[in-house]
Amino acid sequence: PPRPTPSIKHAVGGPPLRGATPSLTSRHNLDPDAKTELRQRARGIGARFADLLRTRTPRLTPAQAEIIGWAALSTASSISFHNLELPRQRFVQVLTDMVDAILTADLPVPRPATAPPAGPSAGWSPSRRIAILTAATKLFAEQGFSGVALEDIGAAVGIAGPSVYNHFDSKADILIAVLDQGNHVLRADMYRDLTRATDAADALDRLLTSYTEFAFEQTGLIRLLTSDIDQLPAADRHRMRGVQHEYIAEWVQLVRQVHPGQDELEARLRVQAALSVINDLAATPRLRATPDTPRLTRHLAAALLAPPHG
Repeated sequence: PPRPTPSIKHAVGGPPLRGATPSLTSRHNLDPDAKTELRQRARGIGARFADLLRTRTPRLTPAQAEIIGWAALSTASSISFHNLELPRQRFVQVLTDMVDAILTADLPVPRPATAPPAGPSAGWSPSRRIAILTAATKLFAEQGFSGVALEDIGAAVGIAGPSVYNHFDSKADILIAVLDQGNHVLRADMYRDLTRATDAADALDRLLTSYTEFAFEQTGLIRLLTSDIDQLPAADRHRMRGVQHEYIAEWVQLVRQVHPGQDELEARLRVQAALSVINDLAATPRLRATPDTPRLTRHLAAALLAPPHG
């Protein structure tokens, strides 16, 4: 498996190591040519990693190697999206264990593609409010919050921009409604999974399945939930962060029941990595185009939650 990055490797034995959100330029601020170049470079990295994996593990199919490669990269980068802190040697060990779990996972062979489900029947349409939220979710995810005007949202649903004010007071209110809706769905799915489960292991299995389905069905919404909260006013941003922290805490409690040997911080690192893998693979068009990717992604995410020999 790949070695830890130099900054992590050289930190062993020093002060506690923490994940930290890097200061990056949003992809929404890039011009079209730069976005294209970024996508091409990312595909190149994934392809080279997949080739390396197949060289070292010939039994892997090209599809398996590609998914495992992207999941390993996502696992390694997951520490950029939280501020959890552990003694450095322990941090490196957990991160190495997680990447190794991905690279050694016994991933099922992808199933053949089947016919896609039929689309919605003609003549049906949602309410104007739901139509606005749906259009705004797509536009915000593709162009960024600052790159979308009310006129763009109105045009997407066939109304004049000022008519949007009949349903929302501002563009920020639309984003708040979108994010609230996403968080409510995730909490409702979690509640349903926990109440239907027969034990902790069954609950975790159900939760992994429902979250993966949601991430692949609502890719744009997941992208907003993980990247656009900083666009909100301070009070709403604080509230939204609190909701997300509570959601993660439920995952952590459940993981520790299934794998009681983990302390809380290790369990949080593993939960963050598992959700990052699901989110990243769902957001990768090339992978999302393969119908069996959600099942394989869920399999890899489950491998991240268990400690070695757990």
